[in-house]
Amino acid sequence: MAREARKLSSKGLYYIELNGDNLFNDDVDKKKFIELITNYFKDGGKIFAYSLTKTKIKMVVKESKKGISMTMKPITVSYARYFNKKYDLTGSIFHGRFLSIPYETKKEADEAAKAVTEDVEVNKPIKKETKPAPKKTVTKKEAPKKTVKGPAPKKEPEKETKEEVKKPKKKNLPTWLL
Repeated sequence: MAREARKLSSKGLYYIELNGDNLFNDDVDKKKFIELITNYFKDGGKIFAYSLTKTKIKMVVKESKKGISMTMKPITVSYARYFNKKYDLTGSIFHGRFLSIPYETKKEADEAAKAVTEDVEVNKPIKKETKPAPKKTVTKKEAPKKTVKGPAPKKEPEKETKEEVKKPKKKNLPTWLL
């Protein structure tokens, strides 16, 4: 099933959210990310507010001339490369694609920027299929007991008889074809 297309804002105003397990280990990492977003949004874009935590990046932005997707992609790729090289890691550090909520008025973007700077959760659309199922916790009493038995009997490999191994040789054929 194809994923839903990103909803675009006619005004170019968006709330952006990136998630990960360990996005920043120190202030140098945060400064690097701020440097990247500043560089990629300078061609007509604007950053109204941002919040950087260990597991989430929240921003309210006006897209640059390239559009929101083509601006965010090099930011996430560049930061992942920097982070992976610095900490000798591989792979993506972000969970899936970034969330974007389009705004049609400057007032909506200003309210979202205020919420981001105050670190209040911005209203996000809730999708039923994306809610994680509740996890069942296993207590010590519920955990199954493991019984240890002796080693399992070893199976002896099946022996081939000499008759099965021998292949009839045909004349006039090279030996490597037999």
